[in-house]
Amino acid sequence: MPPETKYFRNDRCLVTNARAVLDGVTYAMANITSVRLVEVEPNRVGPVLLGGLGIAMVCGGTANGKWGMALLGASLIAGAVFVWCVQKPTYVVVLGTAGHETHAQSSRDGDEIKAIVRAISKAIIERG
Repeated sequence: MPPETKYFRNDRCLVTNARAVLDGVTYAMANITSVRLVEVEPNRVGPVLLGGLGIAMVCGGTANGKWGMALLGASLIAGAVFVWCVQKPTYVVVLGTAGHETHAQSSRDGDEIKAIVRAISKAIIERG
């Protein structure tokens, strides 16, 4: 049996010509038929609700001369914008096997997930 060829390795992942170990789960390369990257956008409901409440407070406060309420509303809007900006998408390695797909590993580091997908793709292609 020939030695395994390593295509990618880090602390959470190992991809060789024979196997892929992702988040502690081992997948046989012979059973993997496809691999793809999926980008999952973060849930934006919280910042939208917070911003909407802030806009209502700014409008209500300025219309009634309650500047404290308007200032608090502006602070809520600023907080909503901040939360929106710091939220990052989650990147997922999706492995296709005979009959179904598995979300094998996820990370907020898109470069790491892209490297894993490239390594698995290379292993599939070289397997033939």
